[in-house]
Amino acid sequence: MKVQVIAGLLAVAGALPAHGAIQVVYGDNPQDELDTENVVELRNVYEDSLAELEALRRQREAEMVAAHHEKLEQERARAAEALAQKQAALEELQREQREREEAEERERRSRDDRQRLSEEYNLAVDHTVKVVNHQGTMPELLPAIASEGFDAPLVAAFDAIVPLDWQVYVHQDLNDQREVSWQSDDQNWVTTLYQIGVRYDYSYDVNWEEQWVLVNRSDLRLGLSESDRPIIEVMGHEVAPGTEGYMLIDGKIIQVRSTNR
Repeated sequence: MKVQVIAGLLAVAGALPAHGAIQVVYGDNPQDELDTENVVELRNVYEDSLAELEALRRQREAEMVAAHHEKLEQERARAAEALAQKQAALEELQREQREREEAEERERRSRDDRQRLSEEYNLAVDHTVKVVNHQGTMPELLPAIASEGFDAPLVAAFDAIVPLDWQVYVHQDLNDQREVSWQSDDQNWVTTLYQIGVRYDYSYDVNWEEQWVLVNRSDLRLGLSESDRPIIEVMGHEVAPGTEGYMLIDGKIIQVRSTNR
């Protein structure tokens, strides 16, 4: 039996009625010859097609929802990362600001302390000043040299202490004929210079590459400026603090050392 079903069975998804009427057009067979089972079968095919279309629609809808959620999550992750970067940058700026403020506060307190010290105290000892300043690399081992001198001119002391092939420059404000005394048994020449510097208030710049020594005035021992240094006179002659000599007292020769204390 030939039967044609015109109901738009495979039309656009969702456009078909859930239980629409089926219009049957009879062909060559008369109406009384129509098999009822065929109609039922056609209805079942129609309903199965609707179910497949509905399942496909739901699947596509679920995929669209999942894609939308994934996009939202990606945007949320990017926003969170950008926010974290901005937060980290802000914290870094705040940390730098705190450090600057703390440094400024320390500087202010230090300045106030120095101001108070300059107004209320006199500098007695300044160990921030070095006696020997090295330029270049000092050898790890220097030979011990035995030398001594008593009331010898400063230039003679340097000539006896500083190694050959070295040059010594004395500042023009210093008296290179000033008398100094020293004794070195098992010390290297830098140590001997150091002892003379501490004793007579000299500082040195030692250049190990070019082998020269600069001699300057040092305020290490007493922390005094040149104008503030005490003047010690013995029998009308000015004697620097720390100078040693001999005096005849009650017929006895006694070794003495000048001091401002």
